[in-house]
Amino acid sequence: MWSLTEPDIDATALYDTCTTGLQNVQLSQKLDLAKPLVEGAYAAYVTFAAAGLLHQFPRSEVVGEVTRHEMSSLYDNRLARLGSPGRQAYDLILNGPRNGRCPLCGHRRVSTLDHHLPQSRFAAVALYPLNLVPACKDCNFTKRQTTSETEEENTLHPYFDNVEGDRWLRATLVETEPASLSFHVAPPQSWPAVLGDRVRHHFTTFRLGQLYALEAADEIATVQHSIDSLLQAAGAPSVRAHLEDEALRLGMTRPNWWRTAMYEALATSDWYCNGRARPIDS
Repeated sequence: MWSLTEPDIDATALYDTCTTGLQNVQLSQKLDLAKPLVEGAYAAYVTFAAAGLLHQFPRSEVVGEVTRHEMSSLYDNRLARLGSPGRQAYDLILNGPRNGRCPLCGHRRVSTLDHHLPQSRFAAVALYPLNLVPACKDCNFTKRQTTSETEEENTLHPYFDNVEGDRWLRATLVETEPASLSFHVAPPQSWPAVLGDRVRHHFTTFRLGQLYALEAADEIATVQHSIDSLLQAAGAPSVRAHLEDEALRLGMTRPNWWRTAMYEALATSDWYCNGRARPIDS
């Protein structure tokens, strides 16, 4: 759930790139006539997205006389396909996230572009760069044709929403054998209620709790030997101090990373710091 810098792409120029030189003369004429409608949709999109109101964006399966299938074909064959006229723009958007990580889950590798508003229902923005979000295949598949009906159901939009400045991801240690973690959203009190609801909805939609819990389980198993060794050598206070240092170090750059929340949760557990997560051989 990371924010992204808007790609340096002129949306109208990209539309022209994708619609120029078509062999189908009739389609080419329809696309030319639809261009003012597309430009109007682009301007409206920014207004709705900036206000967090994309659930109110007008739905349409046609743009003038251009059908959603024709717009989808343009996306597939004139933008996304290797060697197509718009592929350079596609790659620029795809390579936008830092370290190639999916901004929707903050974890897996980017491998595709997701239409934030599905092109099957919002044909006018099928080629709009700000509607194309670099994503991992899992997040793209999970979201699919999902749309929102209320403001609270708007998933976070990486180009318009930035929730990285405040801490909202937390974890709770499940003190059983083997140890595991439960992740949840805990928005700061300074947030508007609707923003907290949107983050929770995003968290649930992309099944981030399950993803982070699996990753944390592997991490706990990986570090367990070193934690046991530290406990034997220096005692529980040193274990807690080490875990707190890790949480602080990770939180300085990625406050809402699952590892940050994990180490913070471990540090607050007497059960874990005292070695009860895995009995130490005497």
